[in-house]
Amino acid sequence: MNCPECDHENTEGAWLCINCGAKLPRAEEAEREAAEEIESIEEPSRFEPTISENLRRLRERTASESPARSSRPRRAPDRPAMPSLPKLSGGAVLGISPTVWLAFAALLIIVALTLSSVQ
Repeated sequence: MNCPECDHENTEGAWLCINCGAKLPRAEEAEREAAEEIESIEEPSRFEPTISENLRRLRERTASESPARSSRPRRAPDRPAMPSLPKLSGGAVLGISPTVWLAFAALLIIVALTLSSVQ
């Protein structure tokens, strides 16, 4: 019996392929599945609508709804107002001018150099 996945030869009556581990079809299962396929082809299920029936229903529904849609004006959806973001004017960061930031950075450098020489 050949594996349907990897085409490896297996012993008769094996459940799994020794090469890839795939489940091997049993003789009874294969016959039953073939019979079910033939039945499903010959007699479609009475509970499943065919694709053409679904398309027909969809076309009827959209045809009945399309005049109602075209007569109504489209309205923009209501959206919440966006929160206003702080504006950076003149290059200020956190409301402090760049000159103050440079002075603060220079002060930090001086303190770091002083502390490193104090050891």
